Amino acid sequence: MVQRAYLGVSIEEVSGDLAQKFGVERHHGVLVAEVKPNTPAAKAGFEAGDVITEYAGKKVHSPRDLQELVERTAIDSRQDVKVLRDGKPVDLKVVVKPLPKEFAEAGTAAPSHHGSDESGYTSEALGLQVTDLDENNAEKLGFKDYKGVVVTEVMPDGVAAQNGLREGTLIMSVAKKRVENVKQFKEALKDVDVSKGVLLWVRSDDQNRFVVLKKQ
Repeated sequence: MVQRAYLGVSIEEVSGDLAQKFGVERHHGVLVAEVKPNTPAAKAGFEAGDVITEYAGKKVHSPRDLQELVERTAIDSRQDVKVLRDGKPVDLKVVVKPLPKEFAEAGTAAPSHHGSDESGYTSEALGLQVTDLDENNAEKLGFKDYKGVVVTEVMPDGVAAQNGLREGTLIMSVAKKRVENVKQFKEALKDVDVSKGVLLWVRSDDQNRFVVLKKQ
């Protein structure tokens, strides 16, 4: 049986507005959207928001590049990885392990609709309403062990809707500032200019990703 190697990260392409927000050239590296706990990447010190530019001495330009390089790596080998973190180069070393069965079989599930909440906050600028994520609804919505605010309403013609955000999405950071409740979400929005695009770190469909909300 052939064993596939893995790192334990969710990644996405660095393109357009994301490249600008992370200070890299378009298609220069891949963006780490999530580091799974107790994985080779977690043990090596990878962080969400890192841009992986090189793996085992090879340049990385797309998620497919990285996937193919990792899958060809010998199990238990130690590999050099270059990342950009907050615009600064960081060298990491990762010991590659075989892909666990639970990762290979993991599927995705659409988040449940949370419904509106009287304690929610509406951002007219972003065109959405959010509410706190508490212990009671975290497990119900599939966000156990995560922190943030839940999108409970998306205005049809708002910036959020134009950029594909929908009800049930968890917002974990705004402009690289972690938000764990509505109060922190409101504070983070004070420092952003929506006309220039707002960088959000979100979770939906069992996956983390970065998205820039910008008026189309």
